[in-house]
Amino acid sequence: MNDEADFRFESDARYAVLTLRAPVAESLRDGLARLAALTDVRTLLLVLSAETLAAPGPAAQALPDALDRDCHPLVLQLRALPYPVICAVGGYATGLAAGIALACDVVVATHRAAFNFSFREGTTLPGCGSTWLLPRMVGMTRALGMLLLRDKLTADEAERYGLIWACVADDRLLDEGHGIARYFASQPPRALAAVKRALQAAADNDFDAQLHLEAAMHRELANDRQPATADRPRDGAGGRP
Repeated sequence: MNDEADFRFESDARYAVLTLRAPVAESLRDGLARLAALTDVRTLLLVLSAETLAAPGPAAQALPDALDRDCHPLVLQLRALPYPVICAVGGYATGLAAGIALACDVVVATHRAAFNFSFREGTTLPGCGSTWLLPRMVGMTRALGMLLLRDKLTADEAERYGLIWACVADDRLLDEGHGIARYFASQPPRALAAVKRALQAAADNDFDAQLHLEAAMHRELANDRQPATADRPRDGAGGRP
């Protein structure tokens, strides 16, 4: 289990911070369980330090079970959270850690950070849904080059290709992550949730379906701004005569 210091809720700003530790899967699972008990979270900041990212991954024989037990349910949970998830990456993220970053909504990384979506050095099969996410994020040509020609993608390259939001100096990583978290926490939560839902749905919708979804979401948000039925004047009480 994580130490209490690894997970905290900034109650004044209404965002949670989870500093992941090795083993990463156990740390994230524990943090998400704590997160589920909170009712006023508007965003989540995940921190992956260089020390944590240096921990070894599962052995080749144990990898299939680790994917089913750890990677798959955890990245699905992250993508299903109804508010933005930020990931701050401070080192070389491989395998599960790279998959976690890819499943987040906004990723910032230091210039010394790098990504490898496989679980081994060299050209090996990646996991954690990266074969589905990467082509949708950077295009098929770029995704093929990343996975077949390169065993490591630097943070500067990841920013240039549009895979992460920003690459920052080492001593600015946490400031950048917290700054984004505070901004998200200050925005209307249902509007942020709608943007996240709409963009995720766009991966599978055709254009017509996406137009209908956007219209439905705008109606939902408009209804949220209407006064509750109980507060509206009733007939004969200031309403219709």
